Amino acid sequence: MRFLIAQLSDCHFRADRSKCPLLGRANALADVIAARSMDVQACFLVFSGDLAFSGKPEEYVLVREFVTNIRQRLNACRKGLEIHLLAIPGNHDCDFSRANQVRELILRNLDVEALKDASIVGSCTEVQQPFFEFLRAVDPSLATSFQDPLCDTRDFKVDGATIRFTLLNSAWCSSLQEQQGSLRFPPGRIQPANSEDSAPDAAITVTHHPFNWLAADNARSVRES
Repeated sequence: MRFLIAQLSDCHFRADRSKCPLLGRANALADVIAARSMDVQACFLVFSGDLAFSGKPEEYVLVREFVTNIRQRLNACRKGLEIHLLAIPGNHDCDFSRANQVRELILRNLDVEALKDASIVGSCTEVQQPFFEFLRAVDPSLATSFQDPLCDTRDFKVDGATIRFTLLNSAWCSSLQEQQGSLRFPPGRIQPANSEDSAPDAAITVTHHPFNWLAADNARSVRES
């Protein structure tokens, strides 16, 4: 079992093309990935947050162009290579102009152990809707991603082995003036890798924020999940 993970983070694409130098480097990046994937069956393009600068729909137009260019170049360079796209939102993928007083009140009194239905999560992740719309638009296989807006688990078969990615939306309760140690994540949303009869051969978790950006007690619980 051999596969390649190409991880990109903090791209910070703006709506102004002239302020997106990374856009012109898509082919060069794809060439590097292709050169390192000569003896692998699958490549995972993992965008681990902050694809955009301020979570605006117009910024994701350029993100989509960037991703499409990388995939097209890889397909041309490496015929037969399986290319899988995975992405999670970061705090810069939140459009805080969509935030309202309800979200502010929720964050002041957030108890991640008391999430009984989708109302609190829905209110908090409204600021991330352009990101989720980008996911659905950039790749049809991602249409069912993040049915739970906080955690997405995806399995892939590579040479008969199962690779499981757990994608955590650590930015769901981000704020514009974010303080280290202020975030929280409900550990109960994370599916243990060995919870099923057929455990994966490899389990990989992707999150944007380091654990020290979570409240200390919560970080410990999430790390142990």
